[in-house]
Amino acid sequence: MPIEYLPARSGAGYPDARSGQPRNAMLPAGRRGTAWRWGLAGVLALSLGGCGAAGPEASAPAAWPAAGAVASADSLPTPDPTETPAPSGGPAFEAATRGAPAVKRPGALPPAQRAAAPKTGFGKTAAFDDGVSVSTSGFKRGVVDDTGAGVVKGAGYLTVDITVGNGTRKVLDASAVVVTLLYGGGRTAAAPLYGSVRAQDLTGTIKPGGEQTATYAFALPADTGEASLYVDIDGAHTPAIITGELP
Repeated sequence: MPIEYLPARSGAGYPDARSGQPRNAMLPAGRRGTAWRWGLAGVLALSLGGCGAAGPEASAPAAWPAAGAVASADSLPTPDPTETPAPSGGPAFEAATRGAPAVKRPGALPPAQRAAAPKTGFGKTAAFDDGVSVSTSGFKRGVVDDTGAGVVKGAGYLTVDITVGNGTRKVLDASAVVVTLLYGGGRTAAAPLYGSVRAQDLTGTIKPGGEQTATYAFALPADTGEASLYVDIDGAHTPAIITGELP
């Protein structure tokens, strides 16, 4: 059966060189109808896609802040007025105007129920009423001569040997001991030193009747005289207070 070619519509493409008819008019009627439908579908898809991308409700991927951008005050989080501020003296305690720094321990006994020891001086022993004791010795001063991250070369420091004795019938957890050195009229907390100065905290456990000694190092100005050392053993003991002129 011969294929019927439909007449071309005006302005429908460039004429064919041999027939003089527009090129799209040379398609068979059935195929030209299919091509027309596909063409219309493509035009509609492009039109809808373009409208969606340009519409006022179109969403665009969030862009990263430009390098060097500074956050405005409106973008910063608002502090919670009911939130308790972080400890000012360090991560382990809150430096108070008077008395020993308060070490927060879960399950600690109320202060009135804890074993206590009388205040003593450097080089002497603080004896608790349950048999635990704390003593200091081996005081040495020096100047940091190392270099590296967080190290202040030329800064003065103090090392002290702290001995904890266990005169109780129970094992004592030495790893729970927190040592704090405060100096100056403003009760400045001396920063502990590790790495640049040979020092090591108390660790492990102390058996009944035993003792353990560890060397603690603190960054301390060379002209520091009076200071207070607080040795907080655990939640069952009040801190041992050793104060006075440093040897």
